[in-house]
Formats: sequence, structure tokens, C-alpha cells
Amino acid sequence: MLVGAASIALLVIKGVGDSDLVGWGGLGFSAYAQSAVVTKLATRSLAGAVTVMVPNSLGPGELLMHYGTDEQKKHWLPGLADGTHIPCFALTGPEAGSDAG
Repeated sequence: MLVGAASIALLVIKGVGDSDLVGWGGLGFSAYAQSAVVTKLATRSLAGAVTVMVPNSLGPGELLMHYGTDEQKKHWLPGLADGTHIPCFALTGPEAGSDAG
């Protein structure tokens, strides 16, 4: 059983997915609009804000939208949008942890 921030993040994902508010094509928010949404979410839950931010800016959803094949998009994006698939993002560095540069 998940507790704390992890359970809140899962509730956010499932709540948005179950609401049918957003399809896997998204709403076409600009970077500014997305940051405004994440900022508002962060005032209530950092876990919820990061859960929304990562797949929509750094993670698999963004990468699939820009670089995925049609087959990959059809397979993965619906599950990312409705919360069936939980995305992740990881970085590694050759000597000391993460290095996105």
C-alpha cells in the first residue's frame, strides 16, 4: 500500500484520467501556461505538481509526442493520459548522479 505523497500522486493521475478532461493529444498549453498550472498545483501538493510536470515536459509523454512513431503513440499515450501507465524519467551521469547537460 502506498502512503503519503505517492498515494496523493496516484490519486491525481487517476482523477485526471477518469475525468475525460484531456485526451492524449493534450490541450496544447504553452510552456508558460503549463508552468502556471504546475505552480498552482504546487501550492497544494508538491508530489501532485511533479507528477503533472514530469510526463508533460521531461518524460515519455513529451518525447513520444515529438519523436514517437504512430504505433508507439497509439500504444503508450492513451495509458499515460488516463493513468493506466505511470511515467518516469531518470538521468545518470558518468561520475556523480544525474546530469541533464
